[in-house]
Amino acid sequence: MTGEPIRRVSPEEYLAMEEASERAIELIDGLAMARPDNDYSHALLVRNLVVELDRRLRGKSREIVCSRLRVKVERTGDYFYPDLVGICGIPMFDEPNQVTLLNPTLLIEIMSPCSEGHDRGEKFLHYQQIPTLREYALISQEAARVELYTRGENSAWIYKVFAGSESTVSFASIDCGVPLADIYRDVGLGKQSS
Repeated sequence: MTGEPIRRVSPEEYLAMEEASERAIELIDGLAMARPDNDYSHALLVRNLVVELDRRLRGKSREIVCSRLRVKVERTGDYFYPDLVGICGIPMFDEPNQVTLLNPTLLIEIMSPCSEGHDRGEKFLHYQQIPTLREYALISQEAARVELYTRGENSAWIYKVFAGSESTVSFASIDCGVPLADIYRDVGLGKQSS
């Protein structure tokens, strides 16, 4: 699991708890979970992805956002804080405060050793319930490696790996590619692959 369980709460209690909290809290199957603090390499990877994707998406009807934008899985009633969110077209929110997004196209998670199992498993199962989601990317903190799941025909998920600093990951959902060398710039492992 990625964070410390707080307690079981209703969606209304969760939203009130979130409003008062300085930390991001996710709601998974009725259990409020505090997101763990991120380390320096995680922060660098988020920065690099935001900079590179933003630069490549300028002038298009697509955008990339990070950090404190909450995503709601309407079918399950759960709330998550992906590391980055790609949006095509007009963003839709569940309330006028524009904090909870309903229609992500691309979700990106930076995997730490403690979050990897959750990011690959339970979180991905929930994300698959979002009808607008077209791609889910897992970014490794330990090697220059991006794993990309793309929704295909009949909602089947197609898996592809991009490894090594010479590779370029292509996000078809937002019509954008980024070299792994740019994603892992300053992280200290851009030459590694697995």
